[in-house]
Amino acid sequence: MQIALLYAGILAFSTALAATPTTYYSGNLTAQVYPRQDGWSKEIAIKVYTFLNGLTGTVANGLDAAPIYLFRADSSVSSTPLQPNLIDVVPGDSGYSDLWNITIVTIKGSNSTSVANIDDLNTLVSSGTATLSYPGILVNCPVVHPNSTLEVASDGKTVVGYYKNLLVKYFDFGMNGANNGNNYLEPVWVITNTTGAQSGNHVFPGVNTDPGYTAFWYVDFVSAPAGYVANTWKSSSDFGSAKESVSSPLVIVNCPVVFVANATSENGTTTTTSSRSSATTTTSSIVWAFLGLTAVSFLV
Repeated sequence: MQIALLYAGILAFSTALAATPTTYYSGNLTAQVYPRQDGWSKEIAIKVYTFLNGLTGTVANGLDAAPIYLFRADSSVSSTPLQPNLIDVVPGDSGYSDLWNITIVTIKGSNSTSVANIDDLNTLVSSGTATLSYPGILVNCPVVHPNSTLEVASDGKTVVGYYKNLLVKYFDFGMNGANNGNNYLEPVWVITNTTGAQSGNHVFPGVNTDPGYTAFWYVDFVSAPAGYVANTWKSSSDFGSAKESVSSPLVIVNCPVVFVANATSENGTTTTTSSRSSATTTTSSIVWAFLGLTAVSFLV
């Protein structure tokens, strides 16, 4: 409960910005409307967003996380944030990740701060003016172009923070599950037909209501047999012998699940399901245009 309060009260802070900085970072990011995209999980229709921001890590050891600094007046969970959050890496930088590890900054005798770069923070820490604490909370916050939006705005909070004396915009998709203290990856299965083209929506092993849910996935290709009808496979249990054809290009994607429809579940319980559409793209475009997005949108 305390962790949830800490997260809701601090990470989502995006108002009362300091007088400086006033200029937004955009870099090589592309302004776009991120679309909701169709998928399946355990026979249930879902919708996700996709971000390919140069994520790093390995399947065995989990995903790398970058620090995000949250400024507080004291160590109380209910303390009001003092300023926007601070980050030191953006897409394209070494060490960047959409996954962030929260670090709480407490500044002695201060009720307002304006620390807009990591060097100033390090100076405060070295002088003993600021102290750092680590609550062990991982959050999913992809950095985006300042003019980017989500197809459905309520699917994720829009937050403004600081980066090297600039303003930076990111979407907040909330806390991300952890496995034995390390953020872990799950597979997302891309179904391909005999011509190598993508066939139907991708299949995910879990959704955001599952315990330990993670929005970070490694891509696996599954080869469907001749005559396969798109969207016939809606769960990994449908793959049968096709599981033996699974191959992985070692691509990590950030696909937060934002909608889960009622459907026929694997345990046989039947309720109403929403209709889904199917789409086909070439295999060469799947990695760089995963789920229909173009490569120019990302810094990989």
